[in-house]
Amino acid sequence: MKKRELPEGWEWKRLEEIAEINSRFDKNSFDDETDVTFLPMRCVEELTGRMDTAIERKYGEIKTGYTPIQEGDLLFAKITPCIENGKIAIAQNLKNGIGFASTEFHTLKFSQNIEVKFYFFYLMQEKIRQEAAQNMTGTAGQQRVPVTFLKRLKVPVPPLPIQHQIVAVLEQAEALKRQRQEADTVTGALLQSVFYEMFGDPVRNERGWEVKDLNDLVIDKKSISCGPFGSQLKIGEYTADGIPVLGIDNVAINKFIQAKPKFISKEKFKQLIAFKVRDDDVLISRTGTIARTCVLPKDFGDAIIGPNLLRISLNQKEILPIFLSVSFNYFPSMIDQILRVSPGATVAVLNTENLRKIRIIIPPLALQQQFARVVQDVERVRERQVESKREIEGLFEGLMQRAFTGD
Repeated sequence: MKKRELPEGWEWKRLEEIAEINSRFDKNSFDDETDVTFLPMRCVEELTGRMDTAIERKYGEIKTGYTPIQEGDLLFAKITPCIENGKIAIAQNLKNGIGFASTEFHTLKFSQNIEVKFYFFYLMQEKIRQEAAQNMTGTAGQQRVPVTFLKRLKVPVPPLPIQHQIVAVLEQAEALKRQRQEADTVTGALLQSVFYEMFGDPVRNERGWEVKDLNDLVIDKKSISCGPFGSQLKIGEYTADGIPVLGIDNVAINKFIQAKPKFISKEKFKQLIAFKVRDDDVLISRTGTIARTCVLPKDFGDAIIGPNLLRISLNQKEILPIFLSVSFNYFPSMIDQILRVSPGATVAVLNTENLRKIRIIIPPLALQQQFARVVQDVERVRERQVESKREIEGLFEGLMQRAFTGD
C-alpha cells in the first residue's frame, strides 16, 4: 500500500515500533488462585469493541499457552471472517487487571505516549481489514492473519495531542453508529417478544406443544449435513468465479447476507454435490458464535456450504424454516440445549449427530404461518434500518480516512 505524504510532525512507523505484539510473560508472576479474565476462542466471534463475553477463571486453570493481556491492550481477532467484520476490542474491566486471551487473538501493548483508541480506529478501517485478509495464511477453513502482517504494517504516528483530538471526533461518530445498532437490537427483541407471545419458551414448552427430535423434521437422511472437510476442499481449489461456497459471513442473526463469496469450479461442484443447498434451507454456524442461523432465500441458485456451516432441509408440512431460525437465534434456553450436546471444553462445535438430537416444539402449522407473516413485516423495517446503517458506516469510513491522513 502506497503511503501518502503526512502533515508536518507526523511520521510513518511499523506497528512493532510502537507496540509489543503477542507479548510473553513470566508464568510464575501470578498465584494459581488469582482471579483473572479469560477470553476463549468463542469470544472472537462476538468482539464488537467491548469484551462482553469475557469469563472469570482462576489463573491456575488457564493454560500457559494463552496470551496475557492488561487493561488498555488492543485485541485483534486473527481468524476469518472475524477480521473482515472488524472484530477488534480494547481490554477493559479485567479481573485484578489481568487477562488471558485465546491464541485466536493478536494482542497489542502500546507505548505510553500512544493513544490506544487512535489505533483501534485505524485498524478498524475497511482497507486495513481487506489488506489483512489478503495476507492470511493457512488451509481452507483455518486461515489466520499472521503476526508478521501486524509487525510490518506501516501506521501514521501524529503528535499525541493530535491523536487525542482525532479520537474525540471519531468517538462522536462512533456514538451515532452505536445508536443505530441499538435500534437494530430493539427490532430483534420485538421478534423474540412476538415469538414468545405466540409459542412460549421453545425449551420449557409451557404451552404443551408436540415435541420432536430435529432428525424427525427433515426431508430425508441427507437433509442435515456439514460442509466439506480437509482434503475434500483444499484452499488451492477455490476459483475467481463459479459456484459460490457459503460461509459464516453469509449468516447473520435471522438474515442471509450477500457477503463476498468464495467460489469453486463447476467440475468441483459436481464432486461436492452432497453439500449443495436448497431453497429455504436453514443455514447454521457450527463454530464461533455457535447456532447463529438464517434461512437461504428462494431461487438462490447453485451453491454449497463451506466447512464452518451446516444446512438443514426441513419438512415444511410440519415446521417452517423461519420458525426454527428464530428459535435458535433469540432464545438462550435453545442455545444452552445446543451447547450441552456440543463437544469441546474451550469452544463448542456443532455437528450433524448432536444437531439431530435437538428437541423442537411443533405448534400448529397455521400458527407458524401467522408468525412468518409477522417476520416479513419486521424484515421490511429491518431493510430500512440496513440502508440507514450503510449510509452511517460509509460516512464513518470516510471520516476515518480523512482523519488518518491529516485532513
